[in-house]
Amino acid sequence: MNAYSITTALGGCWHGHYGLAFCPGHQNTRTPALSLSDGDKLNPLTGPSHRESDDNYARVVAHLGDSWRVIVCRDDLQWILQRRDGERAGRARWTGVGYCLTREALLRLCRASGGLVDPSAWSVLDELPAHIGEMPQ
Repeated sequence: MNAYSITTALGGCWHGHYGLAFCPGHQNTRTPALSLSDGDKLNPLTGPSHRESDDNYARVVAHLGDSWRVIVCRDDLQWILQRRDGERAGRARWTGVGYCLTREALLRLCRASGGLVDPSAWSVLDELPAHIGEMPQ
């Protein structure tokens, strides 16, 4: 199976070179928590990473493009806008460049990032609750 077929099997959306779907390991039904692309090398024993800088971090909200993404921090305290920042062990490394508690601030930060944002990512961000504290667990 490839990333596209897994994404569609999980009822997710394909965005050209990656897919976003609801992770079957989470109860979350509001924002996709699983990002898939061909070439992802997830260890089937450990699954997605819990390290925010890892390419296979489990709490990705949306990929804004090749170099930008939004995640939920590991403690559910804030959304983080991250920029792809080189590689570590052959995988992309991500660095936080902005931290937001409200959807309004997150949208403003994403617009100011200067990167081209995938239109489907805007729809995901628009559906986020007004405040990070209102995210379903």
